[in-house]
Amino acid sequence: MKTRVEILSVEENSGVSMKTGTAKPWSIRKAHAVLHLVDGKEVGIIQIPRDMERSPAPGMYDAEFGIGVDFKTREVHGRLVGLIPVSSGPDAYFTGSDKSAPAAKKAV
Repeated sequence: MKTRVEILSVEENSGVSMKTGTAKPWSIRKAHAVLHLVDGKEVGIIQIPRDMERSPAPGMYDAEFGIGVDFKTREVHGRLVGLIPVSSGPDAYFTGSDKSAPAAKKAV
């Protein structure tokens, strides 16, 4: 599913997990965004996939979403799989792990 999104900012949180008794580094990137929907706008937070190598800059994007399962709650939810800057062509495609994304050069 494709949706027009406006990314306002991206924040990164990172640390070291000690839950299992071994030090395991982690990081999570979240984009504060406005979803431009057919019936209006909604503000929310989009988690940036780990395999999207760089964080997108603030701006307007066509976002492609897939579905996934939360590993803790087992709930099905939407997940970001690709971003195309609105002002750029297909060579600027930001991609995650979705194999159905257009075959274009990665800008990540």
